[in-house]
Amino acid sequence: MMCHIPKSISGIFKSRFNVALLGICVAASFTAPVLAQTPDFGPNVKIIDPSMSAADIQNTLNSVNAEAQFSTNRYQVFFMPGTYSTQAQVGYYEGVAGLGQSPQSVTINGFLTANLTDSNGNVTDNFWRSLENMTINAPTVLQWAVSQGADFRRMNINGPLQLTNTNCGFASGGFISDTLVTGNVNPCSQQQWYTRNSTIGSWSGGVWNMVFSGVQGAPIPQYPTGNRYTVLPTTPVSREKAFLYVDGNSAFNVFVPDAQRNSSGITWANGNQNGYSLPINTFFIAKPSTALADINNALLLGQNLILTPASTSTPAPSTSPTPTPSSSAWATQPSCPRTAPPPSP
Repeated sequence: MMCHIPKSISGIFKSRFNVALLGICVAASFTAPVLAQTPDFGPNVKIIDPSMSAADIQNTLNSVNAEAQFSTNRYQVFFMPGTYSTQAQVGYYEGVAGLGQSPQSVTINGFLTANLTDSNGNVTDNFWRSLENMTINAPTVLQWAVSQGADFRRMNINGPLQLTNTNCGFASGGFISDTLVTGNVNPCSQQQWYTRNSTIGSWSGGVWNMVFSGVQGAPIPQYPTGNRYTVLPTTPVSREKAFLYVDGNSAFNVFVPDAQRNSSGITWANGNQNGYSLPINTFFIAKPSTALADINNALLLGQNLILTPASTSTPAPSTSPTPTPSSSAWATQPSCPRTAPPPSP
């Protein structure tokens, strides 16, 4: 079983079990027929499709992007393949992702951004959100002004990207992977940032530690004097995060990328990346109301697992003393047997 719950969505697996987006555990041995219908992902998953009016799309986005920093609500928004004209914030405990097999399958003409500013003009509290698997054609510079716990994965940005707000307020770190940015990436006041396996037009700025591995277009390093860039031409071992997508028959699937060694650039440059797909009905979908015993039973039967958005004090799933080979054992951190290296951050 491969299990990946990104750090931006998993929270701390101790007395509380927090899931802000979809967490996916994969046991590839379980198969079943595919039914082309929308699964029940529970009350905290919103699916936007091209048939919706602009007002309905905006209302859906606004209904989940205004949570307070210590809210107990968790949301995931999915965009079905298509083209949309919208402008919205990505808020606390919110994940937004396209449902195409390629980032080019979902296009946003406008922006999805995180750039709310505190009373001091800074963005050092912009945590716990993510943006994944879509194309954005922003009217100006797209801003992703975050400070940790905020993944930016598998994105196609036509134009420049700024990693803070307009006045270059203080910002404190983030992560980009498998992303194409055709313009300049400007971290401006970012204190630290890690960019992996991406392609960028150029990079300028940053305060302390700007780290790159496998990034085409990365700046020239001069560490420890001059700039603060640490650059590896390739990433020694990595695996991109598994993701949900809808195929040409409107069936939901999960794509599991292969591990990569000594790699650079995006995985989808020449079409779909290497890996394999699993139909959605090979997964047990756990919702906030799902009993822990039902989750454990599904794991023991060899099913894959999707954890939908929730915040609960229920202990994390654990296996029986004699688990099946395909089951997962969870304690304070997710731990699943793997036949390949684990996903990179």
